[in-house]
Amino acid sequence: MSNYRGYHQRFSPIKSQMSRAVDDHERDVKMAWVERVLQMLNSDQLISQAGSGLVNEEKCLVLECNVAPQVWDDPRITYRLRQLEGSGIVVELIDHESTIAGKTFKRNKIRVSFQS
Repeated sequence: MSNYRGYHQRFSPIKSQMSRAVDDHERDVKMAWVERVLQMLNSDQLISQAGSGLVNEEKCLVLECNVAPQVWDDPRITYRLRQLEGSGIVVELIDHESTIAGKTFKRNKIRVSFQS
């Protein structure tokens, strides 16, 4: 009988550890994105930005957040959107296009509309 173990047997534990590490990292990144969006939608943050004159003539505030589409369906964000809607603040995800030097760039932004 030989001491030779097959390729799968030798590297299976390493492969599973690497897979767990990748899954943990992806979960941590997604949680950081959710926290970033929630911080942007914090009531105090929105009030200070609205008070500082960043609101345009349509009573809208546009926030740059390119990671929002990846986490927009998260239950914590959905709950926060419902809270804001109850306060008369409408939040939506929009695609914003800009043309620079003949090239069109598309970015995701969050539009916050204040009802009067």
